[in-house]
Amino acid sequence: MNKAWILHIFFILLIGLTGCGNGEESTPQDPAAPPAPLTVEFQSSPEPAIVDQPVTLQVTVTQGSEKVSDANDVQFEVWQEGQEQHKMVPAENRGEGIYALEVAFSETGKHYVMYHVTARDMHSMSQREIDVQAAK
Repeated sequence: MNKAWILHIFFILLIGLTGCGNGEESTPQDPAAPPAPLTVEFQSSPEPAIVDQPVTLQVTVTQGSEKVSDANDVQFEVWQEGQEQHKMVPAENRGEGIYALEVAFSETGKHYVMYHVTARDMHSMSQREIDVQAAK
């Protein structure tokens, strides 16, 4: 074979290989880049809370745009204003990044809830105030 044929075959192969892509470029993730932080949204329902009636405490956990359904530990710390004793109660994983707990407060007044979320080697916690009112 002469050199012209070899070059011709080489160019055909080169064109064939470059045509195999799907046109979408993928950007590899930088392995040194830190992961996105956890985002935790807290809700309590119903509002206002009524003494001796069930209240759902719920957090929705996300990391970037992904819902985190594989948290290692999600707990709610619950106490009434002035109490030194706090209860730590594990939340139920309801899927789609939602973790919840149903509680009933036995006394009116200010109560506090602090969520503790441990997921993907990160921890997030924040305190919320719940005003518990008497039944009407």
